[in-house]
Amino acid sequence: MNSYRVNLEERSLSSTINQRLSAIRKLAMEAADNGLMPPNIATAISRVKGAKQAGIRTGQWLTREQAEDLISAPNVTENKGKRDRALLAVLIGCGLRRREAASLTIGHIQLRDARWVIVDLIGKGGRVRTVPMPSWTKSAIDSWIAAADIRDGLVFRAMNRGGRVIAASITPRAICQVVQRFGDRIGAPNLAPTISDARSQNSRTRVVRD
Repeated sequence: MNSYRVNLEERSLSSTINQRLSAIRKLAMEAADNGLMPPNIATAISRVKGAKQAGIRTGQWLTREQAEDLISAPNVTENKGKRDRALLAVLIGCGLRRREAASLTIGHIQLRDARWVIVDLIGKGGRVRTVPMPSWTKSAIDSWIAAADIRDGLVFRAMNRGGRVIAASITPRAICQVVQRFGDRIGAPNLAPTISDARSQNSRTRVVRD
């Protein structure tokens, strides 16, 4: 795997290295899940680092503390607050685009190799990917779906002001409004969903892709 990455770099294909390595990592994990590859080899493949991305950060970035404040802002004594906290936790913890969050289903969330992941998520350009899910994100989702008695289908649903589910889905626009409302509350006005790097150890965090 490392030799393959070096080969790509030598062929001046650095712009597609991460995309190609991601496909190989996914194939290796699927092979291990189906008994076609030893799990330790699949794990070693998944640990191969991609190429560093250089560029200018665009949009409004949150500090780690602000991201934590954002997730904690909803009133979780109400069902709508539980939904909004789970939604913000998915955007920040998993780095989903808002359209991906809107289409997230219970079936997407699975336990693989003793860790929770979002599997077979169809994103921008029709690309399919698997995304790690932090335990605190899974906990927030569990709290929401238990309160709303959601057992299958879409995770996030439209609700009225009384906290009652009124539709089987939530729109990307409504997700944007949730982010902006709680962004205003923590002193980050005009916070718009853009992109997230919360899964890294960087000190600054963006929220979610379009």
